[in-house]
Amino acid sequence: MKKLRYLATLALVAVAASHVLAADWMTRLSPDTRVCSLSIPGTHDAATGNGFEGIDSVVGERYARTQELDLSQQFAAGVRAFDLRPAQCGNELRIFHGTLATRLSYAHALRLLADSLKANPASLVVVVQRHEDDAKGAGYDQSRWAQLVDSTLHELGPVLIDYRPGLTVGEMRGHILVLSRDRYGQVPRGGYIDNWDDGGSWNAPQGARVTGVQGGERLYVQDYYNTTMEGAMTTKLDLMRQFLVHAATTPLRGSMWVVNHCSAFTRDPEAPLPGNTTSNGYRLNAASTNAYMARCVVAHAGLVMMDYAGVDASNGIKVMGKTALQAVIESNFTASNDKKR
Repeated sequence: MKKLRYLATLALVAVAASHVLAADWMTRLSPDTRVCSLSIPGTHDAATGNGFEGIDSVVGERYARTQELDLSQQFAAGVRAFDLRPAQCGNELRIFHGTLATRLSYAHALRLLADSLKANPASLVVVVQRHEDDAKGAGYDQSRWAQLVDSTLHELGPVLIDYRPGLTVGEMRGHILVLSRDRYGQVPRGGYIDNWDDGGSWNAPQGARVTGVQGGERLYVQDYYNTTMEGAMTTKLDLMRQFLVHAATTPLRGSMWVVNHCSAFTRDPEAPLPGNTTSNGYRLNAASTNAYMARCVVAHAGLVMMDYAGVDASNGIKVMGKTALQAVIESNFTASNDKKR
């Protein structure tokens, strides 16, 4: 019995140590490192891990959940890039996935991230946001969206950092960089992303840019999000590979941003209609793409946006989100590029 208690204690210590290491992994980075040259684990539709609001909860759990962990738990697991999709809901902004409202308001989500940074001041956070205008289909007025985004970011204050080319880890520590795919004013409180592309080819994303008042940098984005069709998973994995190779080997590595999505939805055999998005469809896709990322990531992968990050199983499906997250983190500290792709 004493031996069992001893082993159990060792297991708890190991788990606690892994959480500390994950939460503090950015302390290991040189302050001179450019943020755009890092491998940063991220979460797609990050706020779905907090669940869905009111009458949307049942439908959301079945069709729209992409994360098992809530926002604070994601940060504790090592996530440092968050996909947030605010839409106007009455007099506030709430984070949506499609037409479904999560339990988090935009302001609350940003405050949670700010609180996590306060407890981990050597870390930094990148928020990639877009206007979830699908909420219009659910009857929500969006006329004040831009005004509400601007005022919310203004209230958040000095924890935000303005984008400029060449931002370093040292400059960004303790700060949130908000990169918005939709404009909410002439001057961003962070930066803007232009020409985002979710196509299925390598050449299409090359026109995208991250911009701010002091200039911009090139952005390569892979967001191929539907792997339900025949051959689509092969296309997805090949695109992920091409982006990993490009991010790790290009001479422009220190002066460009890369966003490489593991996230997508694949066919759920239990879906009421073929091609319907379901939470299990996101899980089944993650089972392939997260495992592939864990095998292939070597260095300088950019923002790697995952579903079910931080857990290896969800609803009985091996989503491999913890394994992939840890591999992305460790790729920042691996000098060798000879891992099998």
